[in-house]
Formats: sequence, structure tokens, C-alpha cells
Amino acid sequence: MRPIDAEMLKEKLSEAIKDAPLYIQVTVDQYIDEAPTLTPPNEWVSVEERLPEPGERVLATDCGFVGEFYITKRGKWQRYNVNCFELLMALDILYWMPLPAPPDLRPPEGEEDSNV
Repeated sequence: MRPIDAEMLKEKLSEAIKDAPLYIQVTVDQYIDEAPTLTPPNEWVSVEERLPEPGERVLATDCGFVGEFYITKRGKWQRYNVNCFELLMALDILYWMPLPAPPDLRPPEGEEDSNV
């Protein structure tokens, strides 16, 4: 998936459907306005702007410590894979970002895999 410019999309679609009935034009605009905002890779999201889904593993920071966290169903930040006695209770998470995709370990196209 990739983020898109919603205003440019509206502009292009309004041109393409200018002869369509008004209810279709309004519906298209509503769908675009209601589409979720995607976070570009490697971009921090403020917790004041939005939060990840409960259980979604993310990188999070208090602007000092960075680690892997998730939000519980009760809305509390929890370190991933750390038992409750090791939790850093003083952390006040300010920003988060989706985890990066794992590295692609396949050899480049046309090259043999030396691990075979």
C-alpha cells in the first residue's frame, strides 16, 4: 500500500465523473474523505493525532527510549515481550510508528542463492 494525495485524487476524479449524477460525485468525495490516513514508512505519529490499533506491534518513544510496544484493550501502552516486573512504568509515550517490513533475504533477480 502507498499513501496518496487525496486532494489530487478528488480533483482528477471530479473531472472524470463530471457528467455523472450528483449523488455519485458526492459519494466519491465522501469515500475519499473517510479513507484512513496512511503513515508513510519511517514517519513518527503523535499519540495526540491517533493511536495504533489495540495489539498492533509498533515502535514507540518517549523522546528518549525507543522500543517495541502495543496498546492493550484497556488503552495502556505495554512493552512487547517483556514481563510485567520489567516494565518501565515511567514512560510517557509521545510518538509511535509502524514496525518496518522485515528485510528481503532473497538474492537479487538473476543471481543464485549462495545459501543453497
